[in-house]
Amino acid sequence: MTNLTYKKNILAAVCFMVSITNGNSQEPKPAKNSLYIEVFGSGGLYSINYERQISSYLYGRFGLATFKAIDFLGDGTESDDRITTFPIMIAYLSGNGKSHFEIAGGMLLGIKSEEDVNYKIIDMIAFIGYRYQPPVKGLLFRVGFAPMLSLDNEANYPDDNFFPSAGISIGYHF
Repeated sequence: MTNLTYKKNILAAVCFMVSITNGNSQEPKPAKNSLYIEVFGSGGLYSINYERQISSYLYGRFGLATFKAIDFLGDGTESDDRITTFPIMIAYLSGNGKSHFEIAGGMLLGIKSEEDVNYKIIDMIAFIGYRYQPPVKGLLFRVGFAPMLSLDNEANYPDDNFFPSAGISIGYHF
């Protein structure tokens, strides 16, 4: 085998190896999905939430919660009333790093069941706070102010008008 043929074979092998690599030397793709649990936030007592990135800074969220009603502002007793909520929100996240300012708004829809009667829950909800979320997959953490404004005249959940709340979330961004 001549020296020139040897070099051509080495070059062909290197080109082949480069063409079949999985691109580990390239930058990782940004994560677009999140799954997290929020406590005392926009969904009520707690909620399990799925979130999807819509554009560079916008995220859409859908959540679910179901729990027995608890009188937090009164004597702290639990009742047989059941509350089921569905927070639906659009969020704006600032910045490109791991730490973000988050502002979100949307609706809280649901049902409050008392004995044999169901009442509709229709609230406007918001979230203003801090969010730790890496651009690629990893831990997600949120904390902030989560006010609610009741628009229904049936359930008046969580209050019959404006309810100032705060929430904390932990989950995974993937």
